[in-house]
Amino acid sequence: MNKKDLHYDSEYTELRMARDFELVKILGDQIGYGNMMELAAVLWRDKLRAEGLPESGAFAVVGNYDLTPDQTKSVCDTHRVYDSWLKKIKKNK
Repeated sequence: MNKKDLHYDSEYTELRMARDFELVKILGDQIGYGNMMELAAVLWRDKLRAEGLPESGAFAVVGNYDLTPDQTKSVCDTHRVYDSWLKKIKKNK
């Protein structure tokens, strides 16, 4: 995927997305989803630091209770996009 945004990457095909969802599900089921997200965030920040890039480029794992109403709306909008992708993948299985 390189460093492209999933929302605009035409190369990120449904087949690759289905594979990625399955890989994440397997790992999340094994080590816990919260644990997986925290570890991914740590590794992402470490990678950015190693490349001399600002850590602010990485996601931070937070609960909705830590967000303002505007932030929560933005997160929910993003959730709807990813949820629609997953729904489509599940339908095509």
